[in-house]
Amino acid sequence: MHEIHYASYKENVNRRKVEDEWDEICERESDSGGGLYNHIRWIENGISDSYDEAQKRIENLDRGDYDQLAVKYKRFHENKTKGHQELIKKVNEAYEDFRKKSERLHYTPGNVTSSFVGCKNCGSKISVKHLKSNSCPVCHADLRPASTLKTIENAEKKWHMMAERLKKDTSKGKFDVLWLVKVEYHV
Repeated sequence: MHEIHYASYKENVNRRKVEDEWDEICERESDSGGGLYNHIRWIENGISDSYDEAQKRIENLDRGDYDQLAVKYKRFHENKTKGHQELIKKVNEAYEDFRKKSERLHYTPGNVTSSFVGCKNCGSKISVKHLKSNSCPVCHADLRPASTLKTIENAEKKWHMMAERLKKDTSKGKFDVLWLVKVEYHV
């Protein structure tokens, strides 16, 4: 079985010790009995803004064939200011508003007077009492009116805008630079 592991280390870590540590782990767990198949490539240039971005960067730089890699990334300290906490609250509220609007069942016997709903995409007439979602059971097109879809789209835009503001606010704070090391071996 193919094993891939990620581990974070301080920027000034002893690279030789990291490689020796992973050599021992691989020797112990690997079916071949050897250590790492290749030395760890420590990529010096560039610092990713987050762990996730560092992981994506490793995936892009990976040459395959058990390529061991290390890239730098920023780990931001928690921002405890009142303004930042308020922004987090607003992002969560915007997401919850979007989620409720997008998941709400539009056509139910309790909120429409007609017994049937027409699909604008395929022309089918669907009984409201049989609708279990906002999609046409025939062609899967969204049955909700354009105004409802626009409301959902606006709620999603607001959520993404607030999340982007939060990301920018977070990136203004203090951070540590860490190495994200990816090793892989066969067990």
